[in-house]
Amino acid sequence: TLASETFFGGQGGDVFILSDPNWGQDSIVEITTRSDESRDDVIVLPEGVTLNDITLERIPHGFILRRIGTDDEVIVQTVDLLGADGDFGVEILRFSDGSEVQVAALLGEMTISAGEDAVVNEGDTFTRTVEIGDPIDEDGDGWTYQVTWSDGISNQGNVAAGETGFDVTREFADDVGALSVEVSVADGLNESDSDRFDVMVVNVAPTIALNGNPSVDEGSTYTMALGAITDPGLDTVQSYTINWGDSTSTAMTAAEVQAAGGNINHVFADGASNPLISVDL
Repeated sequence: TLASETFFGGQGGDVFILSDPNWGQDSIVEITTRSDESRDDVIVLPEGVTLNDITLERIPHGFILRRIGTDDEVIVQTVDLLGADGDFGVEILRFSDGSEVQVAALLGEMTISAGEDAVVNEGDTFTRTVEIGDPIDEDGDGWTYQVTWSDGISNQGNVAAGETGFDVTREFADDVGALSVEVSVADGLNESDSDRFDVMVVNVAPTIALNGNPSVDEGSTYTMALGAITDPGLDTVQSYTINWGDSTSTAMTAAEVQAAGGNINHVFADGASNPLISVDL
């Protein structure tokens, strides 16, 4: 080539030769159709130019090849026709010693990271940010994603260009145990990546409100009122065990507690004491 030229590539595997070591500012416009996507286009670098002498920068629909320490550059852009997806326009750089390198390898491939396994309580909302690393599509059309849970729940969405990730969110009404999550992301250049993680949804023990006098005379009847039950899950309490704090307990079914109106009586033995009352559900 001579300085500051524009070259047009068409169907088939085109070879663009930079014969002048100081080639200037050139441009390559590669027109790609679906029928020639499998054929690689090549830029041949001048004698003496090595991989360490150049840099590549991703731009929309192409890239810029620059020679370090000079003004020499080649702007490569692709025009995709008939549903083609030409990626970078040129796929291979060839050096004077015959060695070759893939443009995609220099610009980087899309990767995603869905993070580590997690434990979440029933009743809580799980949120995880999936990170996208994609030098190819940072200025492109964005990505599509799909999240698939092992219990059959799935959802899809889109991530706008320039974003660095998206959130996976799900509320767990009850303890469902162990779930695996498969996350896949694809971009407009037919690149994709996937990652997975596990979520363990655990049960949270219910709690109950207790109400009773802070003191009672020895030998007298003490009444403990069993109040509202709080359970973040969907469990139903079937039995109650009232531990009176004096080495005795009272076991009751839910029906028995309801019949008693939630008021449970107990007589503490003679003698001063400071019992701590608790209820197991």
